[in-house]
Amino acid sequence: MYEFNTATYAFHIFLSHNGAQKPYARELVSALRSRALSVFFDEDCVLPGDDVVHTIEVALAQSRHVVLVLSAEALGSRWVTLEWTSSLHRDPDAAARSIIPVVTDSCRVPLTLARLKFVDARIGTTEAHAEEVLRSIDLNAARRHIDASADQTAARSIEESAKPTSSVQLGGSVPQDSPLYVVRHQEESLHVRLFENSTTALSVWGPRQMGKSSMIGRALHVARAKGVQTARIDCSTLGAADAAQFLAAIADELSDQGIYYDGPPSFEQLSESLPLATRYFRRLFRNVAGPTIVALDEFDYIRRLEDAEPVLGTLRGLLDDSVRVREQRDRRATIKLLFGCYEHPVRLEDGYSHRSPFNIGFHFRIEPLDREELSALLAVFPALHDPANLEALWNICGGHPYLAQQAIHVTLTANISLESISSDPRTYIGHFAMPLMTLRHQLDSDPEATAALAGFTDGAEYERQGRQFSKLLELGLVHEDDHGRFWFANALFRVAFGK
Repeated sequence: MYEFNTATYAFHIFLSHNGAQKPYARELVSALRSRALSVFFDEDCVLPGDDVVHTIEVALAQSRHVVLVLSAEALGSRWVTLEWTSSLHRDPDAAARSIIPVVTDSCRVPLTLARLKFVDARIGTTEAHAEEVLRSIDLNAARRHIDASADQTAARSIEESAKPTSSVQLGGSVPQDSPLYVVRHQEESLHVRLFENSTTALSVWGPRQMGKSSMIGRALHVARAKGVQTARIDCSTLGAADAAQFLAAIADELSDQGIYYDGPPSFEQLSESLPLATRYFRRLFRNVAGPTIVALDEFDYIRRLEDAEPVLGTLRGLLDDSVRVREQRDRRATIKLLFGCYEHPVRLEDGYSHRSPFNIGFHFRIEPLDREELSALLAVFPALHDPANLEALWNICGGHPYLAQQAIHVTLTANISLESISSDPRTYIGHFAMPLMTLRHQLDSDPEATAALAGFTDGAEYERQGRQFSKLLELGLVHEDDHGRFWFANALFRVAFGK
């Protein structure tokens, strides 16, 4: 992903290429960089240990354009295919020029891309190719940033032509005003616990793409409406290797978000009688004014640190201090932590539970959407508000929020009915490539989950708490019926995993 910042606008670009094209891709990046204030090469931004599939998903979701470098090797690459097919559904009629093909050799371009005018990189210089790419992008940027003094009727017309074909957002935290936001059953309890006096730590945990980040975002939105100051940190982006770096990075993030006033203290200013990380945090919150909620999303990242114990102990110490402050009726702030975790928080403690923040709070398991929640999701789209669609959507997504969003997106933009997708998932599985690839990647990187999937048979009886089988439940791949039998959560999973 590359970010261009100019005097009037900023946007993200995802450059899709095969490894064989890397020299040309780097030349193209260099040529683009010379025409923009700042350009970040994706290989320089992805840190060792990062989830590559998740990084690609976030980059595609945040990018306004995909520059697709095409060659015979690229068209044979499953990764490149995943990237351009995922992007195609966002702009099926090419109204926003979301996909800009750059052809580097004689290759057979798929029909769905052949209709797009491409940059011919077989002739001319890389600088000229970059100029063509930017010319296309500049036109769309101009449409989005018409001068306020321009004719308003023309401005509205251009804005309308640049709008995507639906309001669906795929991936990431769903905005509070999005029609896709579904109020989950656990939210009322979470909010009660978050604002009561006795609770200092809470966690929202469950499979990826189940809505944890959206639920956390909603809680912070409610907190700000109540006058509580908040901060939100994605721990997977901190790039820390050990506990001290991790806590220092959090401190810098909090400073950037205005949580404390005197800036990050130097280590030399702090007492030598306490561990370095603890000293940093004790000083960090010294000047916080008023109740404060700090959300630490993707907290599973601590698994990648050389030693997670100082992190857990320091956070617990921070909460203990906050409790003492409240009991003493001190004017300083009461600090609360809200964690977002993929794994159950207890599993993150690694034998450090006596000093962990998780044993003084509450855990909220984020579950798949039930039929009532799915019905509420369909109700906001008049064209889909048909009782028959509820069963079809359940068959497609099995309660998986991201699959449900994708199904609605495909229905609204590609003129494919929910019933068609549900009855013939094999034909339409390509439309769901990104979320399925993410789950496939999780399985491939987890031997227990892979072994459980290999032995899974629809309808068979399993020990629910069996270690391997629990992996499939945690991933949201299977569900239990009223008779204690277990089934694939939806037909798409069955096709995707060859079962």
